[in-house]
Amino acid sequence: MKQLVLIDGHSLAYRMYFALERTGMKTSKKEPTWAIFGFFKALFELLGRVQPDGIAVAFDMGRITFRNEIYPDYKAHRDEMPDDMRQQMAAIREGVELLGIPVFGVEHFEADDVIGTLARQAAEDGVNVVILTGDQDAFQIIDEAGRISLLVPSFKGGLSEYDRQKVFEKWGVYPEQVTDFKGLKGDPSDNIPGVPGVGDKTAAKLLADYKNLENVLAHVDQINGAKLKERLIQFKEQALMSKALATIRYDVPVTFGKDACRLAMEDEAAFKAFMTRHEFRSFLTQWPEWRKFFVTGAATASVDELAPVAEAGSPTLPTLPTLINDAVAFDVVTDQKALAAVCKAIEKAGVFAFDYETSGLNPRQNELAGVSLSWSGQLKAKAIKPKNILNLSHYPDKVVTLINGKSPAKPADIKTVYVPIRHPELDQCLDEALVFECLGPLLADASVVKIAHNAKFEINQSRASGQTLNGLVFDTMVASYVHNPNTKHNLKGLCFEWLGTPMQEITELIGKGKKQISFTQVPLSEAARYAAADAYVTLQLAAMFVEALDDDRKALLYELELPLVSVLAEMEWLGISVDTDYLATISQKLEKQLAKVEKAIYKEAGCEFNLNSPKQVGDVFFEKMGIPHKGKTKTGYSTNAKVLEQLAGEWPVVKKLLEYRQLFKLKSTYVDVLPELVDVTDNRLHSSFNQTITATGRLSSSDPNMQNIPIRTELGRSIRHAFVPAYRDHWCMLSADYSQIELRLLAHFSQDPILLEAFNKGQDIHAATAARVFGVPLEAVTKEQRYRAKAVNFGIIYGQTAYGLSQALDIFPGEAAEFIERYFSTYPRVKSYIDEVVAEAHKTGVATTLFGRVRDLSADLNDKTRFIREFAERAAFNTPLQGSAADIMKVAMIRCHQALKRERLESKLILQVHDEMVLEVFNPEKERVIELVRTAMGLDQPLRVPLVVDVSIGPTWMDVEDIVDDTGGATKASGGAMTLGLTLEAGVGVS
Repeated sequence: MKQLVLIDGHSLAYRMYFALERTGMKTSKKEPTWAIFGFFKALFELLGRVQPDGIAVAFDMGRITFRNEIYPDYKAHRDEMPDDMRQQMAAIREGVELLGIPVFGVEHFEADDVIGTLARQAAEDGVNVVILTGDQDAFQIIDEAGRISLLVPSFKGGLSEYDRQKVFEKWGVYPEQVTDFKGLKGDPSDNIPGVPGVGDKTAAKLLADYKNLENVLAHVDQINGAKLKERLIQFKEQALMSKALATIRYDVPVTFGKDACRLAMEDEAAFKAFMTRHEFRSFLTQWPEWRKFFVTGAATASVDELAPVAEAGSPTLPTLPTLINDAVAFDVVTDQKALAAVCKAIEKAGVFAFDYETSGLNPRQNELAGVSLSWSGQLKAKAIKPKNILNLSHYPDKVVTLINGKSPAKPADIKTVYVPIRHPELDQCLDEALVFECLGPLLADASVVKIAHNAKFEINQSRASGQTLNGLVFDTMVASYVHNPNTKHNLKGLCFEWLGTPMQEITELIGKGKKQISFTQVPLSEAARYAAADAYVTLQLAAMFVEALDDDRKALLYELELPLVSVLAEMEWLGISVDTDYLATISQKLEKQLAKVEKAIYKEAGCEFNLNSPKQVGDVFFEKMGIPHKGKTKTGYSTNAKVLEQLAGEWPVVKKLLEYRQLFKLKSTYVDVLPELVDVTDNRLHSSFNQTITATGRLSSSDPNMQNIPIRTELGRSIRHAFVPAYRDHWCMLSADYSQIELRLLAHFSQDPILLEAFNKGQDIHAATAARVFGVPLEAVTKEQRYRAKAVNFGIIYGQTAYGLSQALDIFPGEAAEFIERYFSTYPRVKSYIDEVVAEAHKTGVATTLFGRVRDLSADLNDKTRFIREFAERAAFNTPLQGSAADIMKVAMIRCHQALKRERLESKLILQVHDEMVLEVFNPEKERVIELVRTAMGLDQPLRVPLVVDVSIGPTWMDVEDIVDDTGGATKASGGAMTLGLTLEAGVGVS
């Protein structure tokens, strides 16, 4: 044996745990894997470059060692190992053993003691030793003969090699002086005290003069500096103890054996199963290159067949790529002729990935910094017949998919370029107009397939640049969401998960906070390196997702989620017009109402205090006023809404505080904030519609969150008055809402005959439920009975317990339980269906929607914590309902958008909230749009009960006519400003 690698298992695992913690890498079952991944990534890349013919790993055997007997506080300040680290540490050890790598560990000693002993034994036997560790204490193991060297992983990635000279350059002392160095300066990471006041420079200077600690202490009278001299005398014994603590032992009872440390693996299939279980896709891809180091034949391979290693001295190790940005080969295109050649090559390839680099995240305001492009002959496009998962006629006969020759493609087979437009090196940048003169026709050519990550942004950035983008048929962010909605879908996270290499963070180029710069200010060499990786990784991920997605997920991707991307992009681009003057009026009235309520609270409390401070509210209400409470916690009295609502009936001051809070939230969250988010270029609000957030498939929105605009009180609903058509004289707002869609889906899935009959006869389902549960004729159902039936109807969908229903209806839990029991007696198939779905989820680990969307619940269903298991069971039942409702809405949006385009109407779909679509409608098109919307949302009636759509038209989102409520009666909305004024002044509608 010529070369041996020794790995400090605990040290390397911990270093990778903290270095990669930000990635949050987990399996689809939510098991943490980032430390496991980092550990084996470092191991495999080390083997690929060093190519040793022997290896061993040492692990700590416990926290208590001989050093704790010397100094009980040794490492005493260290926290217990985090639970997610403990879980990964067990997996790391399992993987090491599956590889056939010998594991060493000795009670009472640390891993670096074991490594030190093995390293010295091997070096004396003529073997060159490379130690992989994250603990720089191991510097002392490096020997003067040069047979032992160290590799230390960097927190930024890669490995730093240390020999005798490199240690001196880092610390100013040689390896044999490291223990003396620690004895003087101490080591806070291990709680080694050293000599107070002695730092790195002082310790290094003392050892340069006196060689070791004992010599320093023996010549203390010759040392300059009264304070330093005094401390060395005072803490002499502590310094010697610190040196002993820092000294690695070379007498641990272990023996180096050449044969035992050879690279032999008995069960390759078991390790591949280990990689599969932890979803290390990149490892599985690279395994054919790595397995050669572990096959049994390697144990007897001739040394001559291995990489040549010098007889003395540490091996020369190439620097490992720290980021994928370092590995991507790319060209910077700086003239129009070269760009034309690139466009021609891409046209010939037929498929390419692209990414705009911009000054910000708002396409309407961005400056374009440049464009990165990546293509490969291994990716092709072809037309295939759709699976047509929804059995609807609006889909085309063919859709475009990607086929892949080999995944991932070899870097040499991928061509990547960056086209700079705005960077400090203006002489190397191309004029934007000239760039799109070449690139524009390629972007518009639908026959050339485009791939992007977060394609909504690329679509709207193309719009902002005056370009038409056709043929965009693959979005890696959306593909990731369809593949596994439980993971993160950002490009950097996916690169790490699928390709096994981290990407550079944008903040390393542009900074953070007030010092942040625009990407257009980043030097071209750095910007190009960053941008090229974006396009390169997007191309690679597309190839990998095409292979990873099964037929059902491909259908969901191509026939639902990808067509929706362009719909959402246009909705974001169009935005919604906002009457900021109206919001300013509301703000003033709310200010007056808040002052009025505030004054009333102070009068009843007998003092003034901060109404927005839970602590001050608790002190005044529960101590000064003597309002009854349930006790004081460490943080004070609880004053949350649930607590206060229970007291509001008896204490008017509490009721007024609840009113104050609602008014304050309305003003601070919506009324005052919405105008600040309006784009000054078009006086419209451009919310972002998030397609890849929720596990059920529902859309969400942000900046602002339109889903959370309150609708349960008249005061909250009045905010909708501010959303208006841009041209009020000739336009109106249209709202189309599914009526009780989740209850209709419950009827469809459960096939409960009574529930089916009620919906198919067009009955008011809440009144029908009340009639059966309370045993009264339908026409005799009271308002209160219907209210209770409605609560249980919707409560059942979300798995509400008897206690939850009792809280919602303000009744006793026993009464609520009896009510739920009567409900299930009325609809027996509903209870059977719930039980069947939950049982199936426990069996398969997943819940599935009507259109094949899969939600993995296996981890939570098997969790040790009861409330997590119960949550997963509720999710298993709710997902087919809520997820199917979400899918139905997405199909409706696609159909509506396509119908408006097909008929070339001016009216536009601009907003989606829960089960509602909102359109801005040109008055002459009103009747036709209503017809198209009803048809689009009807989905050709795919359920066993009718999908009912309530459509309303009005001058604002709030002021609509002919609203059909869920009782079947028609009502007319009241006027906005007058109603609002009365509400604010009288406090009506505040609960």
